[in-house]
Amino acid sequence: MNRRSFLLKTAGAGALGVAGVYGYSTLKPIGLQRFSKRVALSYPQHIDARKTGQFSIQAQGGLTQFVPNVSSTTLGFNQSYLGPVIRVNAKGTTKASVSNQLTFPITSHWHGLIIPGVQDGGPHQVVESGKTWSPELTIDQPAAMTWYHSHIAGQTAQQVYAGLAGPMILDDGRDNDRGLPVDYGQDDLVMVVQDKLITDIGKMEYSQNMHHRMTGFVGNTMLVNGQIDPVARVPKSVVRIRFLNASNAGTHVLSFADGRPFYIVATDSGYLSKPKQVTSVAMAPAERFQVLVDFSDGKEALIVTKPERAFIGNGFMGTMMKGRAMAAQLLKGKTALVAFKPDASLPAKITQIPNVLDGVMPDLTAKPIVTRTLQLATGMGQGGGMMGAAMTINGKPYEMDRVDFDVKRNTIEKWIITPDVLSHPFHIHGVKFAVLSEGGKPPPTESQGWKDTVLVSEETEVLISFTQPAAPEKPFMFHCHILEHEDAGMMGQFSVT
Repeated sequence: MNRRSFLLKTAGAGALGVAGVYGYSTLKPIGLQRFSKRVALSYPQHIDARKTGQFSIQAQGGLTQFVPNVSSTTLGFNQSYLGPVIRVNAKGTTKASVSNQLTFPITSHWHGLIIPGVQDGGPHQVVESGKTWSPELTIDQPAAMTWYHSHIAGQTAQQVYAGLAGPMILDDGRDNDRGLPVDYGQDDLVMVVQDKLITDIGKMEYSQNMHHRMTGFVGNTMLVNGQIDPVARVPKSVVRIRFLNASNAGTHVLSFADGRPFYIVATDSGYLSKPKQVTSVAMAPAERFQVLVDFSDGKEALIVTKPERAFIGNGFMGTMMKGRAMAAQLLKGKTALVAFKPDASLPAKITQIPNVLDGVMPDLTAKPIVTRTLQLATGMGQGGGMMGAAMTINGKPYEMDRVDFDVKRNTIEKWIITPDVLSHPFHIHGVKFAVLSEGGKPPPTESQGWKDTVLVSEETEVLISFTQPAAPEKPFMFHCHILEHEDAGMMGQFSVT
């Protein structure tokens, strides 16, 4: 099986009468000649908390128009859908305030922050309706792009899909010295990539039937920052794009329609030691990539995306998925994600790709004191409060009162993670890790550097350093980041003492 093979889903397209397959915008062919018809890409509100050392967000409901003149019911932080970009210091204490104006409980998990378990914002730090959670985030890690999202037990998929998620930037103030673009919304662009199910009347919908619980929910329409088919004005220079895949289950392969190269400069948890040239990148749910693109030629460009190819297993799961695979054959084409229109009136500040960066790469020769084996499995039954789909790790569905194991602080462990017939983006809270191997081979470019999420398509080995404490009452999670799988039980928890 190819390391990035991933089960495709059509999200009940026939039953819901969706507009087009894998893209509301694919109703008509999209080419560069339609740039003038695209909507201008908007960027999330930018909250810079570096000087004040504090920020506030509030979970709220709202209405969002993904299609003109058609409103969908959504959730967001400080706005109707998604949340602001929060920029904080990579070292130091930042006071956060998370208020819940909704009628049901939420959490705010700081995905990618290496902080103590009591600050993590997982299922054990519930913010009830009308309440406020005010943790002090003690951050001390390399500069990176992280994110935050609700992580309520059994309801994460619904709440994140509805919009309770947003980007976070850990800034160490040294990007000018690195020769990287730094002007937010001009040459430093944040792009939240998601797939949504948009019906033929233009409304966003979500459902949780048994198929969605087994395979994860993937929609028919690509969004960037909540917009369909947008165009970004960029300077005729090198531009940084910070990609976040905030989809529930969809892994997306990004490339430029004209085949131009781009350069990965950072993965989940920090910078690489030097830029890596690629022509495409596969981005699983919860993964982040920072890339540089050279638009100095002034040519209009288009990022396209395609879903990962279907993989059909054997036995019951293979039989159940055959119908899904037939529908997936419709998804072989590529869909426009976001267009770029170079504008000579914008200041061109960065004119070349840096040769080196100062990211400290993992020591893959470090010796672990413990090796653990984790088997990810899908099954039938009851798990995570969901009838029909029971997801497990080492044969056990998640239980909030059970701590699966204890890890000794300031030690290194090796975890060997094995998937079943599906691929699973695997995330560990409160740590960063190095991918040692995938399928017995060295990790590809997407999995190099420091990570907190990795797509497990074959047996995957990771080397983890545990530096932060987590009491049994406020443990760290490890789980599949297909959110329907997480909610159905493919999650465990550990303490660090």
